[in-house]
Amino acid sequence: MFSSEKNIELIGRLFTETKEYVELRLEYAKVDATGKIAAALSAVILAMVLFVLAAIFIVLLSCTAGFLLQQFVTHDYALSFGIISCVYLVLAVVVYARRKKWIVNPVSQLLGGLLLDPKDAEAKNEEP
Repeated sequence: MFSSEKNIELIGRLFTETKEYVELRLEYAKVDATGKIAAALSAVILAMVLFVLAAIFIVLLSCTAGFLLQQFVTHDYALSFGIISCVYLVLAVVVYARRKKWIVNPVSQLLGGLLLDPKDAEAKNEEP
């Protein structure tokens, strides 16, 4: 009889410890997910701020280049700003043609590094 009471006590303790373990793993998953989401969100916000600042810089630089170029191209504003626009068109075509190498892959690697565990990222890089 003593043996069955001890077994019941051990099973109860095992159940309690298993329940605590599962609760701790869930809590760890929540904290880990929160950290990863915070890191990804901060990277997105930083990218947005840098994009806005770069856009302002490029607009002002374009205006400066247009006015400067006007002095060398028959004093015509339309022609100088048209040349600047053509430069941006060529730049847009080049970026679009190279978008996978210059934009898609680096963003995927950044987000993968932020959201995956280091062990998962290493395993993914080792796969062919």
